[in-house]
Amino acid sequence: MIESYSSISDACKMIINKTSSAYESSIKSRCIEYFMKYVSGMSCGMDNPGFFQNYFLRWLPYKICLESDEVIKYMFTAVEEYLKLNDMLTGGRLYSYFKDNISELEDESLRLMRLKHMLIKFNKSFIISKVPVIIDLEKYRDKQRLLSDETVTETMEGEFFVESIFPSDSLILRQKSYISHFVRLFFDKEVIEYVRENDILDIRIVKINNRWRLDEIKGCSINIEMTW
Repeated sequence: MIESYSSISDACKMIINKTSSAYESSIKSRCIEYFMKYVSGMSCGMDNPGFFQNYFLRWLPYKICLESDEVIKYMFTAVEEYLKLNDMLTGGRLYSYFKDNISELEDESLRLMRLKHMLIKFNKSFIISKVPVIIDLEKYRDKQRLLSDETVTETMEGEFFVESIFPSDSLILRQKSYISHFVRLFFDKEVIEYVRENDILDIRIVKINNRWRLDEIKGCSINIEMTW
């Protein structure tokens, strides 16, 4: 059977649909959707040394919200399958480059995505997905009611470095734009097990009853110099 497709991503999804179980196909197609969203917003090509580094170590940990662990684990596999097909159709060598230079990032990328997922759950966030945007209106109302019932005396937001970790219950954070401004945030153990010193959390925090609390998590990343 001969079929035509409007894009490589469409062809990749169709091949996945025909060679995988329905469950596996839905997961891989979801991952391809994330990748194509990233590709469409980039001005540089996939052959740029920082293209995949930025995708796996920054873009995804910012976009992931409450995706299942199965989807998170397939992010690398889905990109590999896309690149294999892309090279077959274009004669390129992106897949070889990816395997030689990017696969070593997988463990760190998975950790960051899982950390973001756990922070979202811990914070009872109303944002379910950013690709596409899906919001739980009931959780949003609950969040607004909670804040209206308590007095917020101070707010801080931006990127915070993880300076030290108390494995049982909390993190010491330093705002990136300050040298000696530290705050302590309390979390469940399930969150803390994914955190490493020098991680960067892009968050908004509020002070209520002289105690800092997480109000919003935008994303998380590691302190590396992107190779652009």
